[in-house]
Amino acid sequence: MVMCFIDMNKELVRIKGKGGRTPLHLASEIGDVDILAELVLACPDSIEDVTVKGQTALHIAAENEKYEALHLLVYFLKKNTKRDASKLEYKILNLKDEDENTILHIVVENKEPEGRIDWLDQRVQVNQLAAQEN
Repeated sequence: MVMCFIDMNKELVRIKGKGGRTPLHLASEIGDVDILAELVLACPDSIEDVTVKGQTALHIAAENEKYEALHLLVYFLKKNTKRDASKLEYKILNLKDEDENTILHIVVENKEPEGRIDWLDQRVQVNQLAAQEN
């Protein structure tokens, strides 16, 4: 039913509810990658939305240990062809929430095995180098 509404108006993905959460935030919290993919494809700009705590959908996925959802969102950022996509990717991956935590901080805090975060750590490092060059 949600997708029917989104088909009518894609900006509904960005409607904020309690705590400034959007449907994208909620989908990342429960880890439903099918709905998450539909939402981010319907409204790519929604990946920039933050809650009142300064959290993106990526923060919420990491906080709730929904690593498949987190991986999907990072993949979307990586494959984004929008103008200045690399700057957006850098911004989102390095954005700090109200507790000054980036996505990588949250993943490490959850004590995930190193192999599961290598892809995120490498992506953040590459983006930091790219930003320094610009």
